[in-house]
Amino acid sequence: MPERRRSSGAFQCAAGRSPIHRTAFVLAFVLHLAAIPAAGNPEARQRVRHSLEEAHEVVVRTVLDGDTVSVRFSDGKTCRVRLLGVDAAEITGGTDITRFRGETARRFAYLTLFNKTVRLTYDSERTDKYGRILAYIWMDDGTLFNELIVREGFASVLRWFPLRDDLMSRLRDAEKKARAGKRGLWRGPPFPAVAAGRAGRAVGRLASVSFVCRGVVRRGSVTLIEARGTSFQAVIPKNRLSAFPNLENLAGVRIEVFGLIEDYRGTPQIMLFSPFQVKTAF
Repeated sequence: MPERRRSSGAFQCAAGRSPIHRTAFVLAFVLHLAAIPAAGNPEARQRVRHSLEEAHEVVVRTVLDGDTVSVRFSDGKTCRVRLLGVDAAEITGGTDITRFRGETARRFAYLTLFNKTVRLTYDSERTDKYGRILAYIWMDDGTLFNELIVREGFASVLRWFPLRDDLMSRLRDAEKKARAGKRGLWRGPPFPAVAAGRAGRAVGRLASVSFVCRGVVRRGSVTLIEARGTSFQAVIPKNRLSAFPNLENLAGVRIEVFGLIEDYRGTPQIMLFSPFQVKTAF
């Protein structure tokens, strides 16, 4: 695994760049590509190897979407990181299904990375035109998260950006297996039905869960749709609550929800971001 480093002085983070800066970046990128020796050149291979050996230990503080996170370096600096080779669906715009895919990818990344200490390693390009760091994220057990989110079927491979051949091969193989096995978002919807009382055995899977609503409870920043006779619950974040009117009419009604089954302190749940995830009309 890459050697750990504590310093973050190599990076200047930025939320964005002016058109002049973007133009300069594109020109610099083109000149950089023109200057890179052929892949067979030993010096070129050595530079890439060193970029992968260099590592910074950081803490993931925010998960913005399935392929972008915000991290804190040991000196307190916070930077956005774009996962190399990973393409997750957008969480805004598009259709109901594309937004669902984007939200599910973000949720998977959040559950896996939030508040975790990870290591960043790099390829030939360190930042993009938006000032985001381009990196591979290595988890504490040695798992490459870029590969994990693709292998589990919550993202695909971003092929246009040049990566080291062996790592691109790993990502492509992960996507091939996810597609063949219909893992994660490659499967549906509709997703396999799971009984509410057995949802705890399906944590980490995309599924449809049918249950009779015991009641609707507002608790802190979320609203809970609780199942009768079991501990399963559907959870609506505060910023999405306006999309779900007439919740008070759900008590005693059988509904079906679909999404990623999570575990919250021993209670299985599915996060709802849109009525698209609920069969009962609101």
